[in-house]
Amino acid sequence: MLDKTQIFTANQQQDSIRRDRRHTGLEDLFDFLRKWARIIAGSAVVFAILAYIYVQVSPPDFVASAQILINPPQPQQMLKQDSGLIDLTLNNSQVESQIEIIRSYSTILPVVQELKLDTDDELALPNKADAASQSNKQLYGVVGRFASRLDVKRVSQSYIIQVSFKSQSASKASKIVNALCEAYIKNQLARKVEDATRSREWLEHRVQQLQAQLHKAAHAAQDFRTGVSGQAQTTGQLDAEVTLSQLDSATTTYRKMYESALEKLTENVQSTSFLVADANIVSSASPDLARVFPNPKLVIAVALLGGALFGVSIAALLDSLDTSVRSTAQIEDDLNCPCFGKVNLSKGARRPLRSKARLKVDTRTKFFFNRVMVAVEAANLQNARHTIGIVAIADGTASAILTKQLANTLALSGKKTLIVDASMSATNPLTTLTYASGFDTAIPTRDADAHDGLGRIVSVSSNLSIIKLEASIDTASTFGAISDNLVFSSAVSAFDSIITNLPDLESMPTSLSLLSNMDAIILVAHLGKSSQESLSEAADFIRASGTLLLGVVLDEPKA
Repeated sequence: MLDKTQIFTANQQQDSIRRDRRHTGLEDLFDFLRKWARIIAGSAVVFAILAYIYVQVSPPDFVASAQILINPPQPQQMLKQDSGLIDLTLNNSQVESQIEIIRSYSTILPVVQELKLDTDDELALPNKADAASQSNKQLYGVVGRFASRLDVKRVSQSYIIQVSFKSQSASKASKIVNALCEAYIKNQLARKVEDATRSREWLEHRVQQLQAQLHKAAHAAQDFRTGVSGQAQTTGQLDAEVTLSQLDSATTTYRKMYESALEKLTENVQSTSFLVADANIVSSASPDLARVFPNPKLVIAVALLGGALFGVSIAALLDSLDTSVRSTAQIEDDLNCPCFGKVNLSKGARRPLRSKARLKVDTRTKFFFNRVMVAVEAANLQNARHTIGIVAIADGTASAILTKQLANTLALSGKKTLIVDASMSATNPLTTLTYASGFDTAIPTRDADAHDGLGRIVSVSSNLSIIKLEASIDTASTFGAISDNLVFSSAVSAFDSIITNLPDLESMPTSLSLLSNMDAIILVAHLGKSSQESLSEAADFIRASGTLLLGVVLDEPKA
């Protein structure tokens, strides 16, 4: 017989390995996401709905753009004649200066006045004060808000300037951009006309001055020649010639200056008639615009990402407060016993038993049952007939399914296996299996005591049989007493393994004799439902009976 005081222990090296497994891995991450998928997905969907509502109710913004070409100066040949290079370096300061001119108050103000933007709902604020006293302040405010929506930038390293304006109306944005470009061109022409007018006025005044000086010098020379002044009679002939030469030279100088100024004035008048701006519009803004804000795709995508992150944060908070069992490593660390893995036992509730070992079964389930069978063989149970008890913390349906599948696996491996349904449940899968196998017709046995009223053994397959206990289990009628009444020594001597489905621990009597009749116990816990405290108490309860805790099975709920 097995020494009932044997308890699964691990050495210090195994403890160190288990501590290393506490680090979160991909499996833990997938389990976390699968467990809290509804919260994460729900949070993302709520954020996306809010983002969609925001897109629908928010006023759209449209950006209209036009391009202006600044006429560059003529390229200047470099002084190095032998190189043959031409200096085509762009005058950055000139382009930047024009950009600032477009942004200036003098360029924006005519556009505001022309399009009456000082009364526009988008740019003008409600004016509650006296209109006359606040008109200038209101106008400055409109210009300031106009400038905040204006974007003027240079296109790469070219002489092209792109002018953009953002508005809630596509037609308004295009009108404003086109009007601003026209105002800039008009300002250039106006400055040229103003400069030309100022130059003409100065030249006219200069021509008049030079004309007066020329007439004065010419009269002085003529008077000297005719002797009106009497200088020729009172001075020597040589002095007279010198004086006359000086007067003629002054007259000639004033005449040249007068003619040069007159020529400049003529050129100024002619150039004023053919003034051309130093910039021209390359492309005008079109009223057919797509809104740039809010961008529905971008806003909803960001909302989905933000909602998912918010959901993950909430899930992480709830997960930190969750005291339920969440992983196999947690069980092995806390209980110091092996965990066979996670398996969805509900899949096997209505699954028929396999009659042949070669029938297809999913790899995960096959690997799971192989681990259980290896653990049974490695437990060094001295009794040739193994009596394995399967007990759940709560909801005995999971333990009944595991009992059925494990017994069927042992039967397919060639071992004669007996299922003992001691759960006293009328609805678990073993009850269905019992009645489907002919519970009303007992198999004749050599021992007549096997035909008592406590239970009957019926055959399920060649190597698998089942017995259902109909008497209730309490402190006065323990499993040991029931075993004696069933004369297990003779009735079950032909079986290699006995798999017993025990009542769940919530309904099990406090008597330890129910567990002490087992060689080993497999404990069934529910992933995400069974608390760590209840699992630890269940393990202590089993070990207190002196029975080996073979391992724990995590019942994974349906995803």
